[in-house]
Amino acid sequence: MHGMAAYDYFYTFENFIGYTGDLSSHPTLYFVSNEYYGRITTQHSNESNVGRSAPKLLKGYTFRNRMMNTSGGRELRLFERNTRLGKRHKSRNALTECVNPNDRARVKARVLYLISVNTEVKPKDDEDSREFHTFVPL
Repeated sequence: MHGMAAYDYFYTFENFIGYTGDLSSHPTLYFVSNEYYGRITTQHSNESNVGRSAPKLLKGYTFRNRMMNTSGGRELRLFERNTRLGKRHKSRNALTECVNPNDRARVKARVLYLISVNTEVKPKDDEDSREFHTFVPL
């Protein structure tokens, strides 16, 4: 039996809200709970960006798909902003939300597999990850 994966209490299917990229290859998974948000990046050109992000407090966080100028023209991309931390993040892809029961049922096995094999914290994690110390499992 291996040790516990990083932030296991947060990275659950219940908290899964959607993904960017191709779910069948190397997507990034997005998670939101009542208090926190975070992502699991399964592949990135920068190796230190692969893994589980330390969940951040939800306060001040917003996300939506929006049209952006890219090298390939205008494309729909996920845009995240955290006004409390003064951070913004433009994704490489649009977010495919998985909120209705049919979508969730369709992706569940794949998402659970990806959660189970991507267990490490991102080496390059944000300096604000320390705010997660307040998260205590019930």
